Amino acid sequence: MTIATTFSGRALDLLDPQPDQIDIHDIARALSQINRFNGNTRFPYSVGLHSIMAADAMMSIGHTPQARLAALMHDAAEAYVGDISTPVKELLGDKFRDIERRVSEVIYRKYGVDEVLVYSDTMRDIDRTLANAERSLLIEDAAHWPRGHATQTSMHGARCRAVEDELSPGAVRVLFLSRFQELRLALGMPAL
Repeated sequence: MTIATTFSGRALDLLDPQPDQIDIHDIARALSQINRFNGNTRFPYSVGLHSIMAADAMMSIGHTPQARLAALMHDAAEAYVGDISTPVKELLGDKFRDIERRVSEVIYRKYGVDEVLVYSDTMRDIDRTLANAERSLLIEDAAHWPRGHATQTSMHGARCRAVEDELSPGAVRVLFLSRFQELRLALGMPAL
């Protein structure tokens, strides 16, 4: 069976996803409850919060609302396929990447997200920087993990710590949806 059922009751065909099977509220709910690093963290830290931080990082370096929307939605497919750790993704190979790509493409097309921006060097750098900050803050001993780009890591780490106590999954969901609507309006798109 290749059908994923969402909180709202929609059925998403993972091998043939369609726009009417995708809902931003399902995405926000799922991402706010899926923990980064398979939950192996000092405290719960969701993919939704990571996505909000990515959009905020894009804003902090002066990027457009379109780039901020791309950052907010860069992991949206994980609402349907889960946050699979990089080593596991490597083991699963092309089949998993193909499923994630199909779901991502439908999400991006439905919500007007520019794929070029999602896969840009800037977005990759922000994602790596956030991952480094999250690792140093959330993982007891992450010394064995490659560091990659570490610019702004301490700034993002401090921000992660500041929001950790304040944001329940429900609050992250509301904030994610708020950012999404704000960015769509800034781009002249209708609110959903």
